[in-house]
Parts: sequence; structure tokens; C-alpha cells
Amino acid sequence: MVEFQETRTKEIFGEKKTDNTILYYSLMIITVLVLFLFIILANYKNSIYNFPFYKYEYEKNGIYTKFDKAIVDNATINLFLYLNNNQENITSQFFSERDKLHLIDVKHLIKLSKIVYAIVLILFLLSLFALFYFYKHKFKKSFAKILIIASLLYIIIFIAIAVNQTNETFQKKFIDIHYTLFDNDYWILDPEKDNLINLFPQQFWYDIVEKILKDTLLYAIFLLIIGVNIFIYVYLKNKFFTAKNKSNSIH
Repeated sequence: MVEFQETRTKEIFGEKKTDNTILYYSLMIITVLVLFLFIILANYKNSIYNFPFYKYEYEKNGIYTKFDKAIVDNATINLFLYLNNNQENITSQFFSERDKLHLIDVKHLIKLSKIVYAIVLILFLLSLFALFYFYKHKFKKSFAKILIIASLLYIIIFIAIAVNQTNETFQKKFIDIHYTLFDNDYWILDPEKDNLINLFPQQFWYDIVEKILKDTLLYAIFLLIIGVNIFIYVYLKNKFFTAKNKSNSIH
């Protein structure tokens, strides 16, 4: 009976003395980090071309009162097509030459973000496969831990950001990020000449960042629930087989 219990426990919980702990925890850390990045990038990817959200922001920020609604919507669609690499140049006359110069840099950054997104997704799948291949006996428990840890990590960071975030701190970070990402001053726009800054005032960026963070929080909570349920399932399954084996041994 004892031998059966030990074998069953090893199958479910992976309590093997021969496991390579360095490799196991390395894979666990990598998988947690790439999952953490993946859920953020996935929500960024979903938000960047979310036209209904843009229209909501235009209404909120009074853009439709400054410019004709049809012109703004057409300029936005034109912008989406350009940034998503569906057309080579911006054809809309709504944007100034300086706007277009800045948007060249923005397009490069979006291309880079797509590459990073693909790399993160591939790393996540590869690390999961490696965990399954080398530690199949405890893959379910490990997967549950990955979901739980990555989700809790994001939730903690989200709370820290929410507590400390103000319009003033966002403005400072917003400027600092531009200095970091761009090696020119094309991003410094004049609202009298450049419509890009009129279309997307700082409030827009504050709102879209908030949306991405909140949407990612929902993803994190969902993954946390899945992880906890898998963990409970594995635990109860082990308890069931242990109890069943005890019952069989008595009879």
C-alpha cells in the first residue's frame, strides 16, 4: 500500500528525488515571466486598433466638436491602415508633414512590438512544452502554479500602479517614455499646426493605458481562477486515490 501511495503521489505531485531542480525552476521562472508579458501584450494588441474605443474617446475629449466627424473617422481608419502595414503611406490630408514624420517612427515601434509579441508567444509555448517533456509527472501542478504566480504578479503590480498613478505622474512618465523611444523631436507637436496631437491629447493616452491595464487585470483574474481550480483538482484527485487505496487495503 505504501509503495502504491508513493508512486501515485509522484505521478500527481512530482515528488521525485531525481528531478533536475535547476532546470525545473528555470523553466518555471521563464514561463511565468513570458506569460506575464504575453497577457499585457495581448491586451495592447487588442486595444491599439479598437475603433469603437477611439470613437468613444473622440466624443469624450470633444474631438468631434473641433473637427467634422467624417473627417476624423476617415483619418483614423487611414492611420490604422498605415500603422498596420496595409498601405505604404498616409494619404489623409488631415495630418501635417511633421505628424507623418513622427508616425514613421511610431510604425517602426509597432512593428517591433509585433516581433516581441511573436517571440514571447513562441517562448511561452516552448517553455510549456519543455516542462511537459521533462516533468510530465507534475505538469498539471506546475501549470497551475504558473497561472497563479503570473496572475498574482500582475495583480500586485496593477495595485501598485493604481495606488501611485496620478495625471501628474503619468505626464512625467509619458514624456520620459518619448525621450527613451525616439531619437528625434518629431513627437513634439504644435496643436496649431499638427492635428495628430489634437486627435490624441494626453487624456487619450491616459485612458488607453488604463484600459489596457484593466483589461489585463480581467485576464489575470480569469487565469488565476483557472490555476486555482486546476490545483484543487489535482489535490482532490490525489486525496481520492489515496482514500480509495486505503479502502481496498482494508478489505
